Amino acid sequence: QILLGLSDICGIDPDFERKIFCLDSILGSFGNAFVNGNLSSSRIGRMLQIQFDNDWKMNSAYLSSYFLEKTRVTSYGTGERSFDIFYQFLAGATKQQREQYRLFPADHFYYLNQGGVTSVHQINDKKNFEKLNSGLECFNLSSQEQEFIWRNLAAILHLGNIKITRSFEEYSDIENPETVELVANLLKIDFVTLINVLLVCVNDIQGESFKVPYSVEQAAESRDLLAKILYGGLVQWLIATLNKNLTGICIPNSFFGIFDFAGYSDYEENHSISQFYINYINEKLHQFYLRNIFKDEIEHAIRDLSLIHI
Repeated sequence: QILLGLSDICGIDPDFERKIFCLDSILGSFGNAFVNGNLSSSRIGRMLQIQFDNDWKMNSAYLSSYFLEKTRVTSYGTGERSFDIFYQFLAGATKQQREQYRLFPADHFYYLNQGGVTSVHQINDKKNFEKLNSGLECFNLSSQEQEFIWRNLAAILHLGNIKITRSFEEYSDIENPETVELVANLLKIDFVTLINVLLVCVNDIQGESFKVPYSVEQAAESRDLLAKILYGGLVQWLIATLNKNLTGICIPNSFFGIFDFAGYSDYEENHSISQFYINYINEKLHQFYLRNIFKDEIEHAIRDLSLIHI
């Protein structure tokens, strides 16, 4: 609504306007999730700077992101879901994509089924995936760039299905090495390298490297950490790619910002350190708004009244 109002006043490039509105569907897919009490809760903070050309016409933008809730990739509360993009991808993938990336219904993947909810009646994941594809095409993402997105999403999903078991002497092992091989192929890395990342810790002591096998718990943490790193890297790469398509000739330091931040959540148990940070920042933002909207205005009004009295 803000953009529509400003476009009537300042004017806006039609192609740029289309990209801005497509941006919302892309960020919604990768940054939003179904949580208790909210069908599409933002789980990432973002700042969109709308910039102006020499005629004060909106023609470019720059997007920044903050505090992506990466823990939601691997764990979340009962009755909730992981990020929307995973469910949209599985609901809207073509037959070729299903075969190429070995895709199955959402309840087949551990990272998507642990909350007990894989589909929501009010959410049309397939339709939202179509909107996402339209948005990616609006930003002129090449087929190779889109394939990079789908490969990484599939790799993360299959990574969660790698089963860690106990071997001799309390060390860990892989129960289904064929899934590790599939993930390695999707990420285009060596199979043995991925096995070592999952099962072995390398310590450097006085210039010498020592390999220490992980326990089952440590190996599971290593697997989940890799999934969170992959998703966080994918989102950052996507934002950088979108920014390349939002640039234009603009007046230096002339912009207005639209800030959106993940909402406050009250869990019965501590959900994650990320949610603690999110809740803390929300409290600070509310204090800022209250101070500037009410306290400062009241102080100005008191000063005005005192001047009138004098």
